[in-house]
Amino acid sequence: MFEISTETLTALYPFESKRTLRNYALFIEENLDWHEFGYSFLDYKGTKVIPEYSSSIPPKSICGHSGDK
Repeated sequence: MFEISTETLTALYPFESKRTLRNYALFIEENLDWHEFGYSFLDYKGTKVIPEYSSSIPPKSICGHSGDK
């Protein structure tokens, strides 16, 4: 199982607020497939995701992932 901690995220993103990183860590725990679909922290921030995962996340333009299942 994939696990991510706020401490790890703080080390990776030192300029982000701890609140944002804590919310992201909680979001990842609730939505384990987030990384499997190729999404990242920047996608999370860019879409202003609320803790209710939906399949309506916009497609990633960098790697060409369409977001379709």
